[in-house]
Amino acid sequence: MPDDFDEILFNLDAIVLEEQEYIVGFGFVDTKNGSLESIFVDPRFIGRGFGKQIANELISIAKKSGLYTLKLASSLNAIKFYESMGFVAGKKTSWKHPSGFELACIPMTKVI
Repeated sequence: MPDDFDEILFNLDAIVLEEQEYIVGFGFVDTKNGSLESIFVDPRFIGRGFGKQIANELISIAKKSGLYTLKLASSLNAIKFYESMGFVAGKKTSWKHPSGFELACIPMTKVI
């Protein structure tokens, strides 16, 4: 991670989970656009409920901001996770990173 990564997360109002001063995972929601923008859990901590903890907190923030639905673009390996959180998958598409590369993804939505 970049040296100023903690500042980046702070500026995004991200939810950050730490364990012994180590970032286990993070996520943030864009309440203006009604989208869950990112959930990341360090691969060493996957399967311990951290992703669901972050997702539930972000969904709660979205509800408190007055949103009724939440959308996201899921990576192919995270579809089952988001489905377990109540998101419904759309048709496969791609997401273009600002630096130019593209990733296959699945648009998903959830009524909150």
